[in-house]
Amino acid sequence: MKPLMHRTMADLARRYNAPVMDLQLSEVPTVVISSHDAAHEVLKTHDTVFATQPMSLSMRATTHEGLGITFSPYGHRWQHLRKICTVELLSAKRVRSLHAVREDLAARLVAAIAAESWHGERMNVSARVATFVTDSVQRTIVGERFR
Repeated sequence: MKPLMHRTMADLARRYNAPVMDLQLSEVPTVVISSHDAAHEVLKTHDTVFATQPMSLSMRATTHEGLGITFSPYGHRWQHLRKICTVELLSAKRVRSLHAVREDLAARLVAAIAAESWHGERMNVSARVATFVTDSVQRTIVGERFR
C-alpha cells in the first residue's frame, strides 16, 4: 500500500527541516506548508500572493475562463464578486429569511436517518449529509429541492 500524500510531505518537511517547500509536481509548481507558523505567515500576511490558482485547460473550459467567484483570479473583479455575495447571499437578513428552508431540510434528514435505523438498515450518513448540503444550496439558489 502506498503511503498517503500528506504523510509523505510531512516526512519530507521533517527530514529536511523545511516548513515551506517549493515542489514541481509534474507541470504544476506547488508550495507545501507544514508548520503552524509558516501557514500563519502565508495565510495572513501573503494571502494575496497565493490566492490565484493556476488553471488547466479543462478548468478554463468548464469555468468559462474562471469568470465565477470560485476560480476568478484575485483582483478588483474578485473583490467585487465577493462583495455581492456578502451583501446579497450572506447578510444576516438573507440567512434569517432561509431559516424555514434549513429547518425543513434538517427535519427531512433526521426523519430519513430515523426511518433507516428503525428498520435496522445500514446507512451512509456522509451521503445523507452531502445530500442535505446540496439540497440547502439548491433551495437557497433556485428555490426548489435537489432531485
